[in-house]
Amino acid sequence: MQIEHEVQLGILRQLLFKPESRFAELNTNKLDNNHFNFHLKRLVELVLVSKTDIGYKLTSEGLNIANKLDIRNTEIVKQ
Repeated sequence: MQIEHEVQLGILRQLLFKPESRFAELNTNKLDNNHFNFHLKRLVELVLVSKTDIGYKLTSEGLNIANKLDIRNTEIVKQ
C-alpha cells in the first residue's frame, strides 16, 4: 500500500504520538474541514485508521506504516 499525500502521512504521524485524537487535534495544518475530512476518510477506507467514541486511532496496519515514517520529513522510509 502506497500513501504519498502529505496530509495523510501527517495524520498517521499525529496518531503515532497521540494515539486517540479528535478531528480538530488531527487537523494541525488547519485545512478546510471538507478537505481534511476527505483525507481522514481515505485512511479509514484503507483500514489504517479507525473511528472510536473518543476520536480516531491507528489500526495495526496503520501502526505498521506509521512506524516506517521519517518523522522530520513526513515521508515513508524506503527499505
